[in-house]
Amino acid sequence: MVIKHLRVVNFMGYKGATEFDVPSIAALVGRNGIGKTSILNAIRYALAGEEPDGSIINNDADECRVDVTLVDPVDGSDIVFSRSKHRSKPSKFKIDGVATTATKLNEKIQDVCGIPIDKIKVLSSAEVVANMKPQEFSKFILDYIPEKVNIEFIIDHLDKTNPRILDTIAANLPEENIDMSDIDAFLDMLKSSRKELKARIAEKKALYETKPKDMPAIKSEVEGKLSLYTEIANKREVLEVKKKAYNTAVENAKKQEEVIASLKSEYDSITAARPNPAELHSLNEKRAELNASRRNQDIQLTGMTSALKRLETTLAAIETSVCPISPLITCHTDKSVAKEEIMDSIEATKEGLKAFDEESKKLDEKIALVEAQIEEYNKGRIAYEKKVDLARRIKELEDRKIEIPEKPEMEVPEDAGVAEEIENCKKLLSIIEEYEEGIKISGNIEAMTEELECLEYLVKVFGEKGCVRVAIIAKYVKVFEDLINERSQKIRGDVSFSIIPEDGIKILMDTGNGFLPYENLSGGEKAYMLFMIMDMLNSLSGTRILFIDELSVMDAENFNALLDIICTYSSEYDHVVFAAVNHMETVAAIKAHGIPMVEIDVKAPAAA
Repeated sequence: MVIKHLRVVNFMGYKGATEFDVPSIAALVGRNGIGKTSILNAIRYALAGEEPDGSIINNDADECRVDVTLVDPVDGSDIVFSRSKHRSKPSKFKIDGVATTATKLNEKIQDVCGIPIDKIKVLSSAEVVANMKPQEFSKFILDYIPEKVNIEFIIDHLDKTNPRILDTIAANLPEENIDMSDIDAFLDMLKSSRKELKARIAEKKALYETKPKDMPAIKSEVEGKLSLYTEIANKREVLEVKKKAYNTAVENAKKQEEVIASLKSEYDSITAARPNPAELHSLNEKRAELNASRRNQDIQLTGMTSALKRLETTLAAIETSVCPISPLITCHTDKSVAKEEIMDSIEATKEGLKAFDEESKKLDEKIALVEAQIEEYNKGRIAYEKKVDLARRIKELEDRKIEIPEKPEMEVPEDAGVAEEIENCKKLLSIIEEYEEGIKISGNIEAMTEELECLEYLVKVFGEKGCVRVAIIAKYVKVFEDLINERSQKIRGDVSFSIIPEDGIKILMDTGNGFLPYENLSGGEKAYMLFMIMDMLNSLSGTRILFIDELSVMDAENFNALLDIICTYSSEYDHVVFAAVNHMETVAAIKAHGIPMVEIDVKAPAAA
C-alpha cells in the first residue's frame, strides 16, 4: 500500500488546509503537542475511518476533511480517497472527487490495499494494538496461521469423547484443512443448537408437569374390566333393541289389521256394480234430443210472443180515431169487423202460447229425469271406482303384511351401574395414557438433556478459552514467537518475547527481569514491544505499513538500535512513519541514519 500524498483541512490541531508528501520512510519530528500524532491520526481516518478520542474537527471550524492519495497497484495511477465530517451534518465520502458511500469507499480502499478495513484499523495504529485484549488479539493474529489442522488433531485434544460428541464433530467439520473460520462457524452452530434445544427442553418439561406422575391402576386390568362391562352394556342394548323392535312390530301389525278391517268394511258397504258405458251414452243422446226439442220450442214460443205483442198493438191503434200520421186527421171508418178479427187472433195466439208452455214443462221434466239418471249413473261409477281402489289398497296391505319377529325370551337386565363403571374405566385409561405419555416425554427430556450436555461440552471446548482453540493456538504461536524473537535479536540481544495461549494470546517481554506483560513495562519498553508486535503483524499480513506514534521515550542506545533495524528492513515496507520529539539526541540519531524528517509545526505548516 503506497501512500503518495496527504491533505488535511481543519483536522484536529490543523486549521485550514495542510498538505504532505508521504515518503517511504520518514520521521515526524516536533515538540510535544505540536501535531505529530495528528498526522498519523489523519492517515488512519482517511484509510479506515478510525477516529481518536475527542473531536477530530478543529475548534475554529464546523467541518474537517482528509484526502489521502494512494497508488493503484494494478496500473500505478493515483486514487484520491476523501472523508469529511461535519458537526451537525452527515459525513461525506468521495473517490477521485466523485461522491460515494462509506461502504463503497471502504471496498475500494480494501481492493487497493489488499487487506480488510478492520485489519487496516489495527495495523495502522500501535495504540489500537496496545489496547487489544488477549482474545481480540488472538482472533486477529490467528487469521494468519499458515497451516490448518485436521479432525484427528481436534479429537486428540478433547479431554473426553463419546459417540454423540464424535458424531456431532464429524457431521459439522471437514476432515482436513480446518481453520479458525471453520471453528468459529462450528461454535456459532453449537450455540444456536444449544439455544433451540434449551427452549425445547423447557417446553417438554412444562408439558411433563401437566402429566400424572403415578400409575392409577394396572392398564390390562382396567381394559379387561372395561371389556366385561362393555359386553354387558352391549348385550343389554341388543336386548333392548330386540324388545323395542318386537313391540313396535306388534303395534304396527295391529294397526295394519285395523286399517285392513276398516277398508274391508268400507268395501263391503259399497253395493255399486260395474257401470255400463252404453247406458251413459244412451242417456247423453236422449238428453241431447230433449234439449234440442226444448230449444225449438223456445224459438216458436218467442215467435208467438212477438206476434201477440203486434196484434195487441194493432188492436190499440184501431180503437183510436186519431190518425197516427197527424193528430189533426180524424178517421171515421167503421173498424168493428177488423177489431173483432184481431181480437180472435189474439185469443187464438194466447191459446197456442198456453199449449206451448205446457209442452215445455213436460220437456223440462223429461230433461230433469234424464239429468237425474246421468247423475245417478256417475254416482254409481264413482262408488264403483272407490270400491276398486279399496280392493287394491286391501291387497297391497295384505301383500305387505308386517312380520312380527320372534318374541325375545330374555328380559333386559337392570343397568346396575354398568354405564358408570364403563365411564370410570374410560377415565382411568385416559389417565393411564397421560401417564404413559409423561413417561415418553420424560425419556425425550432425558435424551435431549444428554444432547444438551454434549452441546454444552462442545461449546466449552471450542469456545474462546476452550481446550480445542487453546490447542490450535498453542500449536502455532511458536511460529509467531520465533518471528518476533528473530527480529528482536537483531535490535536488542538482551530482550526476548514469549507468546502464550491464555484467555486468547498474550505476549510477554523479558528484559532480564523475567517475562512481563505490556502493562507492567516502562515507557521505553512498551514502545519497543509495540514496534516488535507491529513489525510481526506486518510481516504476517503483508500490509507493508509501519506507523509508530512515539519512540522518544526510548533511551538513546535502544533508539539507535531501533533505527538500525528500521533502516535494515525499510525495504520490506511501503511506508515506515514514526513520531519523535525533536530532542537534540533524537534528531541527531535520525539524521545519522539518513531518515528523512518532516518537521511538524501546526502553526507554520509545511504547505498550505
